[in-house]
Amino acid sequence: MVLFTGTPCQTAALKKYIPYTLSKNLFLCDFVCHGVSSPIIWKEYLYFIEKEYDSKIVATNFRDKDKGWNTHFESFTFENNEKVYTLEFAKLFGRHFIMRPACNNCKYTNFNRHSDFTIGDLWYKGNSNINHDNLGASLLLINTHKGDELWAKIKNNFHYHYIEPDLLAQPNLKEPTKSHPATIYFWEDYKKLDFNRLLKKYTSDSLFYRIKH
Repeated sequence: MVLFTGTPCQTAALKKYIPYTLSKNLFLCDFVCHGVSSPIIWKEYLYFIEKEYDSKIVATNFRDKDKGWNTHFESFTFENNEKVYTLEFAKLFGRHFIMRPACNNCKYTNFNRHSDFTIGDLWYKGNSNINHDNLGASLLLINTHKGDELWAKIKNNFHYHYIEPDLLAQPNLKEPTKSHPATIYFWEDYKKLDFNRLLKKYTSDSLFYRIKH
């Protein structure tokens, strides 16, 4: 048995590619995708962090919960065992400066999934006690009969309860993420500015940004 996990577009592509006769033991799992960020910026950011702390990164966590689920820090662990928390990449991603253009017109930001399962953070308009410890809760959508059969075999290993889909609050189950209006200027500055100045320009919290949020 094989479980493949990827973006909704990746799982849809694999489902088209794999012959039906080989798909019996293949389970597909996608996630509620906000969009895919630029791999160039990610590589630049890793290099910037390693240079800043003068050590090689050995582990990365995009949603470290040491400071709670709502804060959305990423963390980096280095060869010297030091661990640091940063926000700059999360801000670039969250403010939609580094989204791939194709993600602006995503065809998979709905409940019509091609995978057996969809996973993600639970953004919920119902009982707030679900996230009382600020460590987050997971969402699992079961999309196929095949997925339902597997869930029946493993569900006793989980603490779970069923909720209505219309109580889910993820925007990306309704519509694609749109790039920031200033994205074109970000990429122009990327060609001109050193990376440190680029980060300061596009991740600082201006007075306007603080008032808006």
